[in-house]
Amino acid sequence: MFTEQEEKAFVIIDNFLTELQSSTKGGWFNTYGKPTEYFLAKELMDKHRLITYRNPGNKMSIVDMGDNGLTIIKHGGIKKYLTSISQTKEEKENLELQQLRSDNILKTNQLIDYDTTKRQLKYSMIANVVLAVIGLIELLLLITKK
Repeated sequence: MFTEQEEKAFVIIDNFLTELQSSTKGGWFNTYGKPTEYFLAKELMDKHRLITYRNPGNKMSIVDMGDNGLTIIKHGGIKKYLTSISQTKEEKENLELQQLRSDNILKTNQLIDYDTTKRQLKYSMIANVVLAVIGLIELLLLITKK
């Protein structure tokens, strides 16, 4: 599900967040001269707002843990967090699909009920017309007998 680089970046993120959690001074995430995984880790931390910058305009700013960083630690790491989000999205999509299917079945049944009622009404009207004609004939027979 995740690439090898992402896996390494997740380890870097988890370690850095753990350091930030125990630090009262904040931290500094150094990417200078580091492998690509560090850049990916920084990008992921920025994207998911795991860290906050004390001086946002400065690339060398000291960082503190963001609210989402605490959430990541509570989930047991970013990999578990992203996996649970992915599973939650899939479950939500499945529930929506099931809801659409049940709505479709309901609408189909309503349409069938409508067609059945329409057909019954048609036959009922024909029967009423036939009964009315029979009643008229009987009435005419009664009038002519007098």
